[in-house]
Amino acid sequence: MNQTCIAHTTMEAAMNLLRFTELVAKTKASPEKTVLLMNMFETVSDLWPEIESIFSYKMLSPIKSQALASIQKLTESTQAILAEFVSSIQKNASKMAPAGGGIHLLTYKVMDYVTLLADRVGTLSDIGVVASRIARIVLILLCKLDKKAEIYKDIALSYLFLANNLRFVVDRVGATYLRFLLGEDWLSNQEMKVKLYTGSYESVTWAKVMAALPAEAESSPAAACKERFRRFNVAFQAACKKQSVWSVPDPKMHDEVQISITRKVVPAYRRFYKSCYAAIVTEERDLEVLVRFSPDNLGNYLSDFFHATMEI
Repeated sequence: MNQTCIAHTTMEAAMNLLRFTELVAKTKASPEKTVLLMNMFETVSDLWPEIESIFSYKMLSPIKSQALASIQKLTESTQAILAEFVSSIQKNASKMAPAGGGIHLLTYKVMDYVTLLADRVGTLSDIGVVASRIARIVLILLCKLDKKAEIYKDIALSYLFLANNLRFVVDRVGATYLRFLLGEDWLSNQEMKVKLYTGSYESVTWAKVMAALPAEAESSPAAACKERFRRFNVAFQAACKKQSVWSVPDPKMHDEVQISITRKVVPAYRRFYKSCYAAIVTEERDLEVLVRFSPDNLGNYLSDFFHATMEI
């Protein structure tokens, strides 16, 4: 009698509630649904011991069966959404690249999503393969960014694009639970890659500027000194003009790049300036036109780097 009363009282309500979770899991998949499905999975899974205990009577077994079916369907749906999301990254064939080598929309989208998943890592580990897929999603993003970098015709800008986007990924990983999922070794390796990308960008961009300066201080005839000043002016102005519309969104990386460039260019220019200025100062009428930069104001120009308002 008691079993019959419990069955009549609870069966329909419990079945409808559990069917609802299964119906939600069967609706059209989208990345936005992932957290909802994971929350439902976690709730039903947490309630399973109570469900198994309360509905232990044979005539109530359909409720337990429905609960297990709901858990299974939620698991399958979450895995399907992840698989579809991975596929959407791989199929992304957009030829649009951020102006100035900034952060790609795909980078924002993917990192927002995996950060959301990482915050639910306890649930994800219960779902099984989902946790390992987070690392795979990040890897696929990085491979995709390598291909996106090829869109830029300027190789220096492609290196800057890679540095900017990897910097964003590393910062997001370091500030979230992704850090524990991907590990410190992963972070260290990616930090090294950021430095390699920025180093390559600097080398390519400033090659002509540095080539205009002698490797060591040397005494040269006035004519040779004048020619070096002219070459330096042209190369420096071209580099600054081009990079005034380039972007380094991360403030720390911006400062690091600026300091690195300044330490390369200014000391070399200072040596050249000291060795050549005296040779031309007495005979050049348009000295201010020829010698446009002193070592000190050269550093000031570089401090305005990556700003469209900088004037040369």
